Amino acid sequence: MLDYFEMERVIGELAKAYPAQCATTWFKITKNHKPTREQYRSKVVEYMKQFEYLLATYPQSLETDKLKELIKKSLDNEIEKVLQGYNNDVERRYKHYVENSIRIEEYFGKRTNGKTSLQRCCFNRKKSRT
Repeated sequence: MLDYFEMERVIGELAKAYPAQCATTWFKITKNHKPTREQYRSKVVEYMKQFEYLLATYPQSLETDKLKELIKKSLDNEIEKVLQGYNNDVERRYKHYVENSIRIEEYFGKRTNGKTSLQRCCFNRKKSRT
């Protein structure tokens, strides 16, 4: 029996390796700065499931079938952890994204006299130079 340690490790760290970053980028592009935890987790899982497609590149054999079975079980387990909120890396990434989005929105979004704080800052700087 072959040792699939490398693949088990990849799956164990998969969510933080790229699906969480892809989910965050997706929400940025769609301008959803306050997704619910469930929305965020679901998007992470969507990207995690893409990992299965990589297995199609392996040659057909009995060992490949065993590998696919192992990966499917491990991936299902990790997906369940994400959906239940037990993946600390995904939860941390979600919190970071939402909190920073709120700060940015507060900084750039507050309006006084029809201008955002950034516009006021730039306007005042130009004024003081003259």
